[in-house]
Order: sequence, then C-alpha cells, then structure tokens
Amino acid sequence: MIARLRAFLGLVSRFMGRLWLTVLYFTLVLPFGIAARVRAANRPGAAVAWKTREERAGDLAEARKQF
Repeated sequence: MIARLRAFLGLVSRFMGRLWLTVLYFTLVLPFGIAARVRAANRPGAAVAWKTREERAGDLAEARKQF
C-alpha cells in the first residue's frame, strides 16, 4: 500500500514540477523574449555584425601562406 502511494505521489510530483516550469516559462521568459525581438526589429538601421569580403581569384601562393 505504501509503495503504491509513494509511486503515485512520485508521478504527481514530476507532473507538478513540469507544470510549474511551463507556467514560469510562459509568464516570465517568453514575454521578455518577444519584447526583445520586437524592439530589435523596430530599431532603424540596425548595423550588420560582419563585413563582406571582396571575392578574388584563387592563388596557390596565398593559400600556402596560411600554414
């Protein structure tokens, strides 16, 4: 009897833990993430984080300088 009750309460506790984490995610984490995305999308002229390289013809001597 005690073993069955302990197994059942173990299942309930795992479910409740997942439920609390889900509620926490949807009430705290998700709204801040959406707000950050909206603010970043509305920012005018967002700078690109990388520079484009100019393409040049392959040169074997340049490739050997890497090593």
